[in-house]
Amino acid sequence: MDSISEASLVNMKFFSLTLITVVCCFLSCCDGKDYIVSVKTGNQWWAGTDASVSLIIFQGSRVEVVELDNKYHNDFEAGSMDSFSIQTTKDFDDITSIEMVHDNTGSGAGWFLDTVQIYDQDRNVIYEFPGFKWIEDRTTVIELPVATSP
Repeated sequence: MDSISEASLVNMKFFSLTLITVVCCFLSCCDGKDYIVSVKTGNQWWAGTDASVSLIIFQGSRVEVVELDNKYHNDFEAGSMDSFSIQTTKDFDDITSIEMVHDNTGSGAGWFLDTVQIYDQDRNVIYEFPGFKWIEDRTTVIELPVATSP
């Protein structure tokens, strides 16, 4: 009987730890937020890029870096509008600015960024960031203050 009680106790402890882990994981996942990011590439000659592009979102001291990539799709071609469903690990109450960067890979990696829009689905708010600039290499970072917000 004692061995059954010990085994039951061990199983109960394991179940409790597993339940605590699942609840903590669920709660930490819920801190994040879903957004739709739309990026318009200019239609200038050689405006597109094959480089890996990342978005950096700011709200005060809160920062989030997200790589923008639609698998099996040629993103950021000249004149195109690309949309990305992203999930951040933080909930941004109000996005104050963003930065756009790329890793300078691929031939002709320079890229002309036209505009960026971030749609907050929960709040039904669109943040607009006019770019109208070239990002030539990985050292070129474009900081874009929000043009419109709620």
